[in-house]
Amino acid sequence: MNKFIGLNIFFIIFLVGLVSAIGQVNIAAVTSPSGNPGDTVQINATVENAVVAGPILTIILQSSNLISGSNTITPPSIPSITNLANATPQITSFNVVIPTILAGTYSGSIYANESGNEAANNHTFPYSVTVQSIHALDVQTYDNSSNPLTITSQEDETKTVTFDVKNTGSNAFTLTNSLITYTQSDFSDDDNDTVALTFKDFNAVNPGETDTITLTAVIEDGIDLDTYTGLITVKNPNDNTKTDTFNLEVRIQPEVCKDGIVKDGDPSSRSQALLQIDVNDPDDGDEYNLGDTVDIDVTVNNEDDKDMDVVVEAFLYDLDDNDEITTVESDSININDDDEEDFTLELKIPQDPDLDEDHDYTIFIKAYEDGDEDQNCNEESIEIDIEKNDHDVVIDEILVNPSTVSCGESVSVDISVVNIGNRDEDGVYIDLKSTALKIDQRSNSFDLDKGDDLTKNFVFNIPSDAEDKTHDLEAIVYFDDGDEKKGIFGNIVVQCKGQVVSLPDVGLSVNEDEIVAKENSFSIPVKITNNANNILSLVLDLDASWANPVDSKTLTLDSGQSSTIFLLLEAREGETGRKTALLELKHNNEVVATETVVFELGEESKGIGIDLSNLGGNTAFWIVADVVAILIVLYVLKLVFLPKKP
Repeated sequence: MNKFIGLNIFFIIFLVGLVSAIGQVNIAAVTSPSGNPGDTVQINATVENAVVAGPILTIILQSSNLISGSNTITPPSIPSITNLANATPQITSFNVVIPTILAGTYSGSIYANESGNEAANNHTFPYSVTVQSIHALDVQTYDNSSNPLTITSQEDETKTVTFDVKNTGSNAFTLTNSLITYTQSDFSDDDNDTVALTFKDFNAVNPGETDTITLTAVIEDGIDLDTYTGLITVKNPNDNTKTDTFNLEVRIQPEVCKDGIVKDGDPSSRSQALLQIDVNDPDDGDEYNLGDTVDIDVTVNNEDDKDMDVVVEAFLYDLDDNDEITTVESDSININDDDEEDFTLELKIPQDPDLDEDHDYTIFIKAYEDGDEDQNCNEESIEIDIEKNDHDVVIDEILVNPSTVSCGESVSVDISVVNIGNRDEDGVYIDLKSTALKIDQRSNSFDLDKGDDLTKNFVFNIPSDAEDKTHDLEAIVYFDDGDEKKGIFGNIVVQCKGQVVSLPDVGLSVNEDEIVAKENSFSIPVKITNNANNILSLVLDLDASWANPVDSKTLTLDSGQSSTIFLLLEAREGETGRKTALLELKHNNEVVATETVVFELGEESKGIGIDLSNLGGNTAFWIVADVVAILIVLYVLKLVFLPKKP
């Protein structure tokens, strides 16, 4: 009897042990490294199970912000620890990228807790990252090799430009004019006519901040037309040995004729050249919008004593960016001696949102002897203004793939739009139409900030009765709350003769009442039915630009068979409002059925569920388990000690 009692007591202790705590999380040590701004430092955290018991299955680790005064370093995530056994510490490592920030010691804490038992089993440990003191600066955008700061001007003018200097060290500084140096002879011609440079607008710059410096260039009257290049050196006030440099190019009037204005191969003035240019149109100060065509009308007079074949070329030039925007060239026309001919050119201003309407634009026009520009060339220029509309969205490109198709074949069309206006646009959408091909599709609406571009994809099948010919595809973009629109045409070649197209009969349906929503995640039941007379292999795709990608689903159905597939659709962060998703069912890469589903982001869940997956790590669960164990013990004691009934 005593042996039996002993066995029962051992069994009771064993049961109680099973439901006791399995260990205690303890952070034993955390390294506290140091580094310079821009460095990546590794931090090692040693975590142990402080109780002699079974392993802790999962430990979640998090770090607070690292703070020094009013400055903060935000650390990345820390890898979890699994199966932490007693007396076997584990080390988890993570990296912190030190930002450009003030020098000092940044302190924080690491918090570790048992997954599912956070409140009862956790530990916090302090650590720090030291940002070392360094002095450094960096001139942004411009350098001393391939990307100089450029000033374009004519003689006897004053130009101002700006450049940015970033504090990449860990100590604040303030620049002064004397800390920016250059060699004056680099900006002087042979007659010592100069470009004088001064610098101003200096402010205190903390680590990571940028100061915008104003550079003023005073171009002396009579300076030679040339490009003057010199090295600008910016010194750190805290340590003059810490510098950054960039090249400055001062271009005095752009070159139009390759060898300048020439007359029979010799340098000449405009008024003395043999080819005289009279610009009839446009006039100085004429205004144009992006996408406009400038009609250029010039008369060229040949004052030579022999006939001359003449070409006229015009190009649009951005004087601020020193950049040729676009160019146009005429055919060669023979002009008799002491005679004149009219030349008409059309120069289209690009629909480029990067064209700044505050810049100075000039159309340079040159007339030269065909094949002998170095012998006879003259030039003229016209200043124009380029304006932007407040609302202006254009279709930049329409790509059709494939461009030649057969009946029943699937076609993909990419339509790219760009906002070239001055304002951001909300509710932009694109239509793709073709009456002959029975296409009338509309994209979902989207926002398009000024200067931004976006491409929308359209997919459709060529009808089985489509006519063999080149069909127009009209793309239309709507903007300014739908009040404005612009369109272009693409085309596609259809060749269907002798082709028999037969698509299988397949059903595709979604009962929206059965969609289960939780926050902005949706479980979508999609019912697919094979109505064909043979087995079909099908691929189901879901397209929703506002959500995370959903993998394609493949299934095989016998004739008459139905199947329901559940798709999980998760909205991207920040998406709200009414959204649509397109379901496409394909067989042999042919779309055989489509369905559009509408969602309202932010609605409450339609389904109610109970999550039992974390009971194993829940303190309340173990308390209940302890009570059950005690009841079992009492029952066993009753069997052992109470007398049996006769």
